[in-house]
Amino acid sequence: MVVERHAQRPGYCRGFHNARALDLLARRSLAERFIAEGRQVPHAAFSGLPVTLTLAGTRTDHPYSLGIPQTRVEEILETHALDLGADIRRGHELRTLEQDSESVTATVTTGDGEYRVRAAYLVGCDGGRSTVRKQAGIDFPGTEATGFFLLGDVELADPEALPFGAITGPGGTVFVIPRPGYVRVITSDRQPPADKDTPVTLDLFQTAVNDALGRHVELRAARWLTRYGNADIPELIRLRAVALESLGTDPGPVDTPWRLIARDWFDERINRRDDCVCLVVGGAPGEPLLACGMAWVTYHLPGSRWPDGRRGYLDGIVTDTPARGRGHARRIVDELVDWLHEAGIHYIQLHTSEAGKPVYAAAGFVTGRYPGMDLFTTSPSR
Repeated sequence: MVVERHAQRPGYCRGFHNARALDLLARRSLAERFIAEGRQVPHAAFSGLPVTLTLAGTRTDHPYSLGIPQTRVEEILETHALDLGADIRRGHELRTLEQDSESVTATVTTGDGEYRVRAAYLVGCDGGRSTVRKQAGIDFPGTEATGFFLLGDVELADPEALPFGAITGPGGTVFVIPRPGYVRVITSDRQPPADKDTPVTLDLFQTAVNDALGRHVELRAARWLTRYGNADIPELIRLRAVALESLGTDPGPVDTPWRLIARDWFDERINRRDDCVCLVVGGAPGEPLLACGMAWVTYHLPGSRWPDGRRGYLDGIVTDTPARGRGHARRIVDELVDWLHEAGIHYIQLHTSEAGKPVYAAAGFVTGRYPGMDLFTTSPSR
C-alpha cells in the first residue's frame, strides 16, 4: 500500500533520466517504456568547453540523457505498480506510527476522517520534513542556507537564443537543460527576499537571467518557478572537520580561518564550475548530511596514453560517525567514478588513509605506479 498526502501528482518536473537511472530501470525491465517516449540527448556539456562531449562509448547500455517529463515518469511507474497489485491511496496522509518487535501501526488521515493500518514494515519516502523520520525519533537539525538559486521550467521565445549547458555572462552563469517542449533554466538569486518562501514570479526570474547574461533573452509560459538554497555548504564544512578529526588533526573552533575559507571554496566549486561535482547522502531541507564526496578534473601534460592530459581526482569522501558502516562511502565513490567515466576521463587518482584503503580497493583502485612526495616550504597554518 502507498499512502500519498497529495490528491494529485504535481504538474511540474523535478528531474530527468540519465544513463545511470536508465540502467537501473532496465534491471526491472522498465527502461524501454521510458525510452519509447523520451528524447535521447547523446552528448553533454562539460568543463566549460565550447562544444559538447559525446556520450558514445561510455560504460553504459544507455549512452544518453533522456528527456521525458517527470509527470509522465510517475504515470508509467504508477501504472506498473497498479499492475503488480499495489494499493495507491492519494489524499491520504500519515500522521503517527507505532511499532513493536513484529509490526508497525500507522494512523492515516483523509478528508473524511482517519484510520489505522498495521503492516510488517513501513518505508518512509516523504522527503526532508519526513513524518516517518520524526516519528522514529531521528534528529536531523541541519543548517541554514547561505546562498540561493532560481529554477524555472519555461519556454524560450526564440528557441535558438540559449544553447544547452552552462552559459557564462558578465553577471553570472545560467544553466539550460532541455525538456520536451520547454527548457529548465537555473541561475543564482543574487537578492533573495527575507522570506525565502516568497513565490518566484516570471518577471523576477526574467530579471535574474538577464542580469546574469548581460542581455535580454525572452522567457515565457512558465510551468514551474522555485527557489532553493545551498544549505549543504555548512554541512560540508562540518563533515570536513569530522574527516580532519578522524585523521588525528584538531579542526579547531567554529571561527577558525580554514572554515571561513572553506565556505567560498565549496561555493566556487559546487556552484560556479562544471568540471567539479559534489555528491551527498542525506541533507534534505532541514536535515544534516550523512556523507559526502567530491570529484574534479585535473589538467596535466598530454601524452600518448592520455592525449588530452585530463585526469580525475577524488577527495573529501567522508561519512559522519553515526552513519558509518552503511555503504555510503562506497556508493559515493562508484557514482563519482561513473561521472568521470561518462566525461571521458579514465585515469582517476586519490589519496587515502589506511582506514579508507578497503573502500577504494573494493572499488578497483590500486597503489599508484609512481610514489607521491610532499614538500612544505612553510609551516601549515590551522
